[in-house]
Amino acid sequence: MNDEYSLLPTSEFAALVRKVIKQEKLRRPKETTILLLKDFARNYRANKEMPEGLQGYMLS
Repeated sequence: MNDEYSLLPTSEFAALVRKVIKQEKLRRPKETTILLLKDFARNYRANKEMPEGLQGYMLS
């Protein structure tokens, strides 16, 4: 941790952290990306009968 910030009182440090968090932009995926991931997760199946390493590559 930077020594400048570790010398701040707890309340001032907490206020600084809140200020930085408010300034950060949240990343929002496109709606089409979310739909793709939902469809993929809905159709994904692991096949335990396949050889080791290939078990996770089955889509139904």
